[in-house]
Amino acid sequence: MQVCVYLLLVLHAADGCTLDSQKEIKFITAHTGESVLLPCSCTDTHTRPEIFTWKKYNTHRNTWDVISSEREQYRNRVQLGTAHSPGNLSLLISPLIEQDGGQYRCNIKWGKYRDVSLTVKGCTLEQPRGTTDITAHTGESVLLPCSCTEIQAKPERFTWKKYNTYRNTWDVISSESEQYRNRVQLGTAHSPGNLSLLISHLTEEDEGQYRCGLKREEFRNIMLTVKGCTLEHPRQTTIITAHTGESVLLPCSCTEIEAKPERFTWKKYNTKRNTLDVISSESEQYRNRVQLGTAHSPGNLSLLISHLTEEDGGLYRCGLKSGGVRDITLTVKGCTLEHPRQTTTISAHTGDSVLLSCSCTEIQAKPERFTWKKHNTYRNTWDVISSESEQYRNRFQLGTAHSPGNLSLLISHLTEEDGGDYECFLNERENLYIRLTLEGISTTKFTPRSDSTTRSKAPSDPSTTESSERAGTQAEDGLQTSSTKLFYYISVAVGAVVLLLLAVMGVLCWRNKVQKRGQSGLSKEQTVQKTDEETQDCSTVLYSPEQEDLTVLYASVNPKTKRKTAQKEQDDVTYCTVVHSQKTKPVHTPMDDADYTEYASINVKSN
Repeated sequence: MQVCVYLLLVLHAADGCTLDSQKEIKFITAHTGESVLLPCSCTDTHTRPEIFTWKKYNTHRNTWDVISSEREQYRNRVQLGTAHSPGNLSLLISPLIEQDGGQYRCNIKWGKYRDVSLTVKGCTLEQPRGTTDITAHTGESVLLPCSCTEIQAKPERFTWKKYNTYRNTWDVISSESEQYRNRVQLGTAHSPGNLSLLISHLTEEDEGQYRCGLKREEFRNIMLTVKGCTLEHPRQTTIITAHTGESVLLPCSCTEIEAKPERFTWKKYNTKRNTLDVISSESEQYRNRVQLGTAHSPGNLSLLISHLTEEDGGLYRCGLKSGGVRDITLTVKGCTLEHPRQTTTISAHTGDSVLLSCSCTEIQAKPERFTWKKHNTYRNTWDVISSESEQYRNRFQLGTAHSPGNLSLLISHLTEEDGGDYECFLNERENLYIRLTLEGISTTKFTPRSDSTTRSKAPSDPSTTESSERAGTQAEDGLQTSSTKLFYYISVAVGAVVLLLLAVMGVLCWRNKVQKRGQSGLSKEQTVQKTDEETQDCSTVLYSPEQEDLTVLYASVNPKTKRKTAQKEQDDVTYCTVVHSQKTKPVHTPMDDADYTEYASINVKSN
C-alpha cells in the first residue's frame, strides 16, 4: 500500500503544471502607453513548473525570441507572474509601444505552450499636415490643439516646436526655456492621446507658427495670432474735475478690452522735482486708496483713487511697455467755507433743537478734517465738541451723508449751558463763528385785584451775569415781561371802565326811584279830585335828536273813581318808563300846532 502511494506522488511530480487552455490563441488589443497582461497559468495555481519561458515571434528572422527584461526592447518594461501565485505565469508589459504588437508564446516542458496575439494601436494625429489659425489676446491663456485619433493611445514620443523667423529654424518648446518658463503645459494625464499645448499669460512675442510632431512625416501646424494692447486715445489729455472726499476713475484702456499688456504703469507729475513718480498703493500718499483695473476686463487699465484730497490734483500718465501713453489732468475742488470769518447770531429756546449752519461752497466737497468748538468763558479756551463729552452726549449730529460739504451741527434738547460762541473750524484760514442765545419758556401767572394793581418780577440785572451774551439774553427776557405787563394793565383799565359804567347806571336808577316816590305822594294829595285830569301817574318821554325842537309826548294815565274812598286812601303805584330813541322819525307826531294831551286810563288794583 505504501509503495502505491509513493508511485502516485512520483507520477504527479513528474507531470507538474498543466497549462490552462494550452495550444489555444488569445487575441488582445491595447493602446500605446498602456499596460497589458498576457495571460498564462497552470490549472493548479499552486503548482509552478520547473522551467517556463515567454517568447515573441520575430517576423523578420522567422524565429521565436526569448523575452527578457535585460533585452533593450523590454528593459524595465516586463514582469513575470506573481510571488503569491506560483502557477500564474502571465506576462505584464508596461508601457506599450507599437513595436510590442505581435504573437507571444508561453512555453513549458514537453511541448506544452499557449499563444497570445497582441495588437497595439498607436497614435495617429488628427488632421495631419493641416494648419489651424487661432487668435488670442495678451494676458490670456490659449490651447493649441493636437491629439491622436485614438484618445487612449499615447505616442512614445512627441514634441512641440515654434518656428524661429530670425534663424529660420524650429525651436523645441520647453517649460525650462526662458520664454516659456512656468507658462506651458503638455496634454492631460487622463487622456494620453491629448497632446495639446496650453500657454498661459500670453505675450505678443508668443505669436507665430507652432508644430505638433510625432515623427518626421506626421505633424500638425498651428498659426497663433496674439493681439496686444493698444491704448484708446493715445497721446491725448483728458480733463477731469472731482471734489475732496469723493472717488474718481482715471480712464485708460486697450482698444481690445480682453488684451492685457505685459506691463503698464501709472505715474504722476511731480511739479517740485519735475519728474514723473510711479503711483503705488505702498506709497505714503496713496496707501490703501488706489486700485488698478478690474480682473474681469484685462484691458481695463483705469486708476481708481478714493477719498480724494487736494494734493491728488495734477497730471497723471498711463503708460505701456511698448511706449503708448495717455495723459489725464485731475482738478480736485476742496472745501471753502461760505461766509468765512463771519459771526452769525442765532436765538433758540431751551428744550428745542437748533441747527448751527456751516457748509462748503461746493456742497459735494468734503474736507479732509474739520471740527466744531465752543468757547469756554471760564478758562477762555475753545473746547472741541465730541459725542463722548458729557455735555453733548447723544444730543448732537454732524452734517449729512448725502451732502459731504454740509458741516452743520445739530444740537437737540437745548439747555441754558448750550448758549455761547461756537466755531466751525477747517484750518487757520477757513473758519466761522456762531453766537447762540437761549430764551427760556414764559411761565408768568397773573392775579387780578380790585385796585387794579399787579406785581411782576423785574428782569435780571445784566451786571450779575457771567458774560455779555447772557446779559443780552436776560434783557430780551425783561422786554418780553414788560410786554406782558402792558397787556395786563390794559385789561385792568378796560375792567375799571366797565365797573364805572355800571356804577353810573346804578346811580341813575336810584335817582329815578326817588322821583317815583315823590310823584306818588303828590298823587295822594290830589285824590280828592274825581276828574280824569286829577292825577298824572306816569309820563313817557320820547326824544328825537334829528328834530330842531325837543318834542315831548305825555301819556297820562288816571285811575277811575269806581273805588270806594277807603280804597282811594291807600297808596297808588306809579310806573315810569324813559325811552331814548335815535330813529330818524319820531315815535309820535302831534296832530296840530296846539298842545295836545292824550290820556289813557289804567286800573290800579290794591289789595
